[in-house]
Amino acid sequence: MRRRLQRQPATTEQHQQHRNGHTANGSARRSELEVVRIKLLGGFRLWVGPRVIEAERWRLRKARSLIKLLALSPGHRLHREQVMETLWPELGIHKASNNIHQILHTLRRSLEPSALTSSSAAPASSGYLLLRDEQILLCPNSPLWTDVEAFEEAATSAHHTMEPQSYQAAIDLYAGELLPEDRYEHWVEERRAQLRELYLSLLLELASLLEERGEFEEAIEALGRVVAPEPTHEEAHVGLMRLYALLGKRRDALSQYERLREVLLNEFGTEPDGSSTAKHKLLSSHDHPGPVAAPPT
Repeated sequence: MRRRLQRQPATTEQHQQHRNGHTANGSARRSELEVVRIKLLGGFRLWVGPRVIEAERWRLRKARSLIKLLALSPGHRLHREQVMETLWPELGIHKASNNIHQILHTLRRSLEPSALTSSSAAPASSGYLLLRDEQILLCPNSPLWTDVEAFEEAATSAHHTMEPQSYQAAIDLYAGELLPEDRYEHWVEERRAQLRELYLSLLLELASLLEERGEFEEAIEALGRVVAPEPTHEEAHVGLMRLYALLGKRRDALSQYERLREVLLNEFGTEPDGSSTAKHKLLSSHDHPGPVAAPPT
C-alpha cells in the first residue's frame, strides 16, 4: 500500500527566509536605481546615471511636459487630475486618463528600459515613475537632482552668508530662463518669472556687496549682467552711474544715463524718474574730467 506523502507546514524560519528574499529583491532593485538629473534652466535635458535621454526617445511631446511638471512640483508629485487639467484641459476625463497611461508607459520605457524588457517586470514597476493612490510620483525611490532646486538652495545660502562667493555660486547655476522651448505654455510662465526675478535680485545684491568692499569694477560687471537682459532696469542703470562716478569716469556715468533715457523713451515713452535725473544733473555740474563724489543713493 502506497503511503501518501503529506506536505509539511512551513516553519517560522522558512517564512522568515521567504520574506527576507522579497525584501532583499526589493532592496536590490532600489540599489540599482541611478541618480536622475534634470536640467530646466536654459533648456530641458535629463540624465539617468551617465545616460542622457535623447530627444527621439521621448516620442511624445506631452511625455516631456509631464516630466517637467513633476520636476517643478513640490515633492515631485502631482495628482492625476491636476496633470489632466494642465496637459489636456480640452479633453474629457476618460480620454485624458487614457493619455496619461500611454505617456506613463512611454516614459517608463525611456527611463528604465531594462526593467520593462525583463519578463517579470510590468510597466507599473518602474522605480523612477509611479502612479500610486491617484498620485504620479517622479523618483520616489531614487535620488533626484534638478538645477532649479540647486539654484534656489544656493540663493538661500547666499542670503544667509552674505558673502560674494556664495552669491556668485548661485548666479552661476542660472544657465538661462526656465524652459525657453515652452515659452507660451501657461503652466511655466509664473515660475519662469519668479526664477528670473531671483536671478536679477542676486546680481543687484552682489553688486551692492562688492561696492561696499570697494570692488567697483566687479560691481559694474554684475550690474551689466542685469541691464543686458533687462535694459529698462532703472535701478541697475543708476547703480552703474554711481560706480562710474566713484571711479572718476564721469563721461561713462553720463553716457549710462543717456542709455537709460533712450531705452525708457523707446519702450514706454517716459523719462527717467526724478532721482535718476537729479543724479544726472549732479554729474553734469562737474566740468573737470577727474574723480567726482558719487551721487547720493
